[in-house]
Amino acid sequence: MTELTEYQKYVGWDALAKFAADRAKEIKADIQSQMLADYADAGISKRTVKHPLREDETVASITVPESKATTQVTSSADLIAWAQENRPALVETVTVLKDHAVKSLAAELAKMDDGALADPETGEEVPGLRHVKAAPNHVRITYSGGKDRQAQIVSEALAGTLPLLDPPKGSSHDSASYCPHGLGCHRRAPDAPGQARPRHVVGA
Repeated sequence: MTELTEYQKYVGWDALAKFAADRAKEIKADIQSQMLADYADAGISKRTVKHPLREDETVASITVPESKATTQVTSSADLIAWAQENRPALVETVTVLKDHAVKSLAAELAKMDDGALADPETGEEVPGLRHVKAAPNHVRITYSGGKDRQAQIVSEALAGTLPLLDPPKGSSHDSASYCPHGLGCHRRAPDAPGQARPRHVVGA
């Protein structure tokens, strides 16, 4: 099987990660709703998840963690008014720009070639502000075909036709046949994302 380039691996893993995150979010919402209801009704706070092929083997547990009581501010204005009168040492006055100040100034002021901003009427440079273009610091994937292409990549990767997973070092298996889950991954192409889950995914 043709070895993938690092760029191809990146795109493949990105598609899988996004699909997995979306799918996990959907499943978690259902499980969380049910478990919170069970906790409220019967105090049940834990579910044990068994291996799908070896039922005597526990792979994880899902719990409802106990919350700690915290002191919360319900009205900042009321609290500040009370503290100013009764605990003045706990109150300080801070001068800050309004939230929209920088955006407003950027639209109003003249932008100079060196990045400085100046009053358009007087030419006075405004201190504390610079108009700069940051250097790129990340990359972004744009899929040709959008979600449909993502779904295609996910299906092919889970079916094993895209060799994203490298075998363990020293293994005699090649990347096309290696299953990292230890579950004897089935090579049947899975249904489209959003429908049936591949059989090698660990579930409750």
